[in-house]
Amino acid sequence: MKTLLDIKKHSSFKDEVLTCIRTQEVDEKEEWRIKGIEKRIKDLNRELYNAVDQELNKKGQDSRKVDELTEKLVDLQEELKVFRDRKAKVEDLEGELEWFLKKLETIDDARVKRNEGIGHGEEIYFREDIFERIVRSAKLYSYGRIVYELSLGIQWSIDFKYSEFQKLLLKWKDKQRAEEKEAFLEGPEVKELLEFCKEPKSYSDLHAFMCERKEVSYSYFRKLVIRPLMKKGKLKFTIPEDVMNRNQRYTSI
Repeated sequence: MKTLLDIKKHSSFKDEVLTCIRTQEVDEKEEWRIKGIEKRIKDLNRELYNAVDQELNKKGQDSRKVDELTEKLVDLQEELKVFRDRKAKVEDLEGELEWFLKKLETIDDARVKRNEGIGHGEEIYFREDIFERIVRSAKLYSYGRIVYELSLGIQWSIDFKYSEFQKLLLKWKDKQRAEEKEAFLEGPEVKELLEFCKEPKSYSDLHAFMCERKEVSYSYFRKLVIRPLMKKGKLKFTIPEDVMNRNQRYTSI
């Protein structure tokens, strides 16, 4: 998506595509050539019609002239097709560029910039409808560039270093872990623990209760469950003024 955002902010993109399109247009000299071909085809068709008519009226038919005229017609029609194909391609590219520029305006810049969809379970903000239609291929180079081959007839490249990818991946993993921890704290095991803890319980009692449902180390249980629950106000000390008291217990709120 950063590629589309990069294209969106560069006005030179449209100019580059239009320059590419202009190189494929039929120029004035070629237009005269097209008119000449079309006239020549008309003349040859007339000549071919007469030649066929003459041959049919002969006793000993000779098809050499007919073959010769037919061959010339085929060559001219193939040449004319090349020009027509170029014109059609130019029209297609112009239409495709217009479609693409309109689609670029529908991209939510803010969602792209904040990497929406990077979190675990989130739907990634990715415009597949644009990429599939516009991008033919892409190459990632070790020096930190991605080069895209576009259906619009040009290449477009952006900076994309592997170190940036690693940072993005690390951010995603951190966010994923945080969401998994939060989901666990809202899960059935912790709900049962809080219910169990309505009557004051020791740390050992709570740990043993949790291990019957989910295996967790003695020390990690404090970091993963007890401290977050106390921070959320769901759990409290029975002797808050003396945290290290040997008779200290925990109770749910």
